[in-house]
Amino acid sequence: MSYTPAVFPRLRQIEVYPIEHEGNPYYYLRDPLEVAARPIMLTPAEFLIASLFNGKSGMEEVRSNFALEANGQRPTDEQIMAVLHHLQKNCYLDDAAFRLRFEEVRREFRDSSVRKAWHAGSAYSAEAGELKEQLDQFYSDGAGALNGRFNDTNMKAIMVPHIDLRVDGPCYTHAYKYLIEHSDAELFIILGVAHNGGDDFLIASEKDFETPLGMVKTDREFIQRWNKRLGYNADREEFMHRSEHSIEFQLPFLQHGLKRDFKVVNILSGSLEYALNYAEADYLSEVHRSLGALADTIAEEQKKTLLILSVDLAHMGPKFGDPQRIDEIRADAIRRADKEMFRVMEAYDRDACVQLMQNDLFRRRIDACGAIYSLMTMYPNLNGRTLSYGQNLQDDTGSIVTYGCMAFEEV
Repeated sequence: MSYTPAVFPRLRQIEVYPIEHEGNPYYYLRDPLEVAARPIMLTPAEFLIASLFNGKSGMEEVRSNFALEANGQRPTDEQIMAVLHHLQKNCYLDDAAFRLRFEEVRREFRDSSVRKAWHAGSAYSAEAGELKEQLDQFYSDGAGALNGRFNDTNMKAIMVPHIDLRVDGPCYTHAYKYLIEHSDAELFIILGVAHNGGDDFLIASEKDFETPLGMVKTDREFIQRWNKRLGYNADREEFMHRSEHSIEFQLPFLQHGLKRDFKVVNILSGSLEYALNYAEADYLSEVHRSLGALADTIAEEQKKTLLILSVDLAHMGPKFGDPQRIDEIRADAIRRADKEMFRVMEAYDRDACVQLMQNDLFRRRIDACGAIYSLMTMYPNLNGRTLSYGQNLQDDTGSIVTYGCMAFEEV
């Protein structure tokens, strides 16, 4: 006989997407930290049971609360225990087994000097030759940036998507062609997005990053100088880099396009939504202090330096918590809103950009906000130029992700 706990452990903070599989509704559960063994699917009834695991309720409370949501229907003890065991087996519950596994994963990552190519073999090829061909094809694709040259420019930064390369790799090439032709930078500060959170606004990694094309060296001396200005280690939450894709997706483009040695400083930027909407003065003060320390470290750097903002734009539809599906009409409205965002960013007015964030961008889950705010704070006098734009409208989820490329030049 299986043991029934007096209180069921809490369902962890995970990503949940409503999907349709073989004509039936399901919920797709994914662990953003990728500590869980694999994504899993639950029926609506199973997911309702899982959602009632809150760390406070036992068997009777789960049955009763299920009935309130399901027109009086009550699950059997066996059905509840089957969901419990399925979630426990795959590390989706905040219980002792998960915490043990989490500490093992953290220790393995901490003790490695290299951040492995987490998404190689899924988002892009894990074989070097195939990956080079894949990148070549991105440039030669009709939507790529093989043809045409830009006028000379004193570029300081580019904005690039981190959309899955299988979705729109060619979109990246518009920014990287610009970089390859006009930048002789030896150090690239890559500002990605801390999709899985963190306490610090900026989270660095001192690890070298491995890709199928070889090792990308991190400039540890730069980070150490930045640490001295900060008064703490910028990599103290380095674990957030373990499975994060926003920086990883940029590295093959740099390796493929540059015919010179270079180093990187990889930084994840957090969200400013709460701080800007509710005028959290203490947090914003710390954000500005960390950005000021980073800007001062860049200013003293002898190597030529360029910022890469690895960001996507709107995230809308049921996959991201919205009640309405996104159709072509709504996608066109989102396109127009994104066009207005590009106009404000090209004008390069931080106050106007913050106002747009508060009025529109946060609502549409534009994950670029933290990196854009960082760029405009550290480099107050640039011009923006839009290079490309794309949308990924997902028929299966009725959701959309938008993205684009920009270049930022010194006035």
